[in-house]
Amino acid sequence: MLKSGGWVQRVGVCCAMLLLALVCVEVGLAGAGQGPTDVIVTNTPLPIFTNTPLPVREVATPASQPFQATAGELVGSAETIKEFTVTTVPAGKRLVIEHATAGGFFGGGNKLTASITTTVGSTSIAHQLVMVEQGAIADPVVFAAAQTMRLYADPGTVVKATFGRTDPPPPGTSGGVGMTISGYLVDVP
Repeated sequence: MLKSGGWVQRVGVCCAMLLLALVCVEVGLAGAGQGPTDVIVTNTPLPIFTNTPLPVREVATPASQPFQATAGELVGSAETIKEFTVTTVPAGKRLVIEHATAGGFFGGGNKLTASITTTVGSTSIAHQLVMVEQGAIADPVVFAAAQTMRLYADPGTVVKATFGRTDPPPPGTSGGVGMTISGYLVDVP
């Protein structure tokens, strides 16, 4: 037989132990974090594909600002290399170049190369573009390139275009070259 005070005391101790156990379990679960959860995506398949991938797109950060620049130069008959500035990256910004086009024209069977030079840190790198002969229009032969890329240029640095042509060029074969870049600027702290 239990004394009335002893029974109440035992029930109170049991409740306290149960409450302590529940608190320990809750703290343990909260400390462990939640595991991965499944995400269900509904995607309408295209009729010709059985497993259509989910379409995605890059979302730019609010701090990015669209950017584009273009520059060009005439090339004299005695010049085999032509280098010029396409743009200077504004202070406090990093330029991300996502696309570049280059073009040029010369008479007399010249061939043309093109590169775009950017600087990150203290390292400047020339990135080659794939120039393709487009054929002759009147007399000059036209060359063009259009490339998607991901290049970076630090604040205050110069983005340069460099074109080279057949060495030595045939006499009297002047022409012109140009480059266009597009991408976005990002604030640099």
